[in-house]
Amino acid sequence: DPINVVEWPIYEFSYLHPEKYKGTTGEERWPAARSYWQRMDPLENEGGEGESFAELLARVQEMETLLWQTPEPFVALFSHGLFLRAFLWMALSDFQEATSTTMERYLNFSRGISMPNGSILKTRFEANGRIFFSPFDTAHIPEKLGLVDE
Repeated sequence: DPINVVEWPIYEFSYLHPEKYKGTTGEERWPAARSYWQRMDPLENEGGEGESFAELLARVQEMETLLWQTPEPFVALFSHGLFLRAFLWMALSDFQEATSTTMERYLNFSRGISMPNGSILKTRFEANGRIFFSPFDTAHIPEKLGLVDE
């Protein structure tokens, strides 16, 4: 059977202006990133080009809606650490709306979740609305590559 490939809006959370920081290292972006998180403004989108925290959470909600609505019995998603941590946080928390408080809670949660690059998180959505998560699976990652936390 052919595999149905669909591109969903599950790209990484880019809260810094993408063009302004193009070609820079994480170390070079760190002062701006630290400053962004210190302000805890869920509506801030740097220079009108970065993504706000509220927009990130709206994308996570959109992804959840797509998952609940898909007729496919199995879906594989390929995304990035900050986006997937937002999905986990929203599924496990009492998230209601994007505020400075929920932004701070997400940041604390995301700092505490080790998510190796390339890891697999098996997730099961049940008809009653419950969501189950497996531990992160890294057995498929060759030892010579090592595990790098994203």
